[in-house]
Amino acid sequence: MIEKHADQIPGLAGMIREEAVPCVPFASVLDRLATDRLDLLQIDTEGADGFILSLFPFARIKPAIVHWEVKHLTTRQREDAMDHLAAFGYRFAPSGGEDMLAVL
Repeated sequence: MIEKHADQIPGLAGMIREEAVPCVPFASVLDRLATDRLDLLQIDTEGADGFILSLFPFARIKPAIVHWEVKHLTTRQREDAMDHLAAFGYRFAPSGGEDMLAVL
């Protein structure tokens, strides 16, 4: 996905490196919180946003605000993400030209 911006940054491909990073399930992160309240869930995963939202345990905890990037999603992926969140009571508004905001 990053290489799609190569026309804007000369030599971009030479600056990119792959690095493995540890992944932590949402449940593990939530287990470490000192509260059962979450104000904001911010997702920006360069095209995997809808999939990542589908993994979040909304039945366990509902963030007051969910903000995610829709720029790289297909229309179907956008609709699926919104349908998923709507089932938990969220309402929506565009956030700039590339993001979406869901609020309880």
